[in-house]
Amino acid sequence: MFILKTYNTDTGSIVSVCDSDILGKRFEDNDKVLDISDYFYNGTEADIKTIISAISASTSAVISGNKIISALKEQDIITEEHILSVAGTQYAMIFKV
Repeated sequence: MFILKTYNTDTGSIVSVCDSDILGKRFEDNDKVLDISDYFYNGTEADIKTIISAISASTSAVISGNKIISALKEQDIITEEHILSVAGTQYAMIFKV
């Protein structure tokens, strides 16, 4: 399962999504850090259909975790060139302009 949180702003919405099993964890690789903080990511459990809908309606998205990255690749929401990694944990960001 995945965790979804939406932030509404004056200029649109920001979606944060992560694999539920990495919520609250911190990954470090030399000078890079990926912090899956409760503060930023902790929202509600969501399935892939709900997440795709939220991302489609948002102006930007921050996505962390190998499972959600893989699921969104399968749905052609993100591609390989969008994906970064810290200590083996993948993440991506989507910005709509």
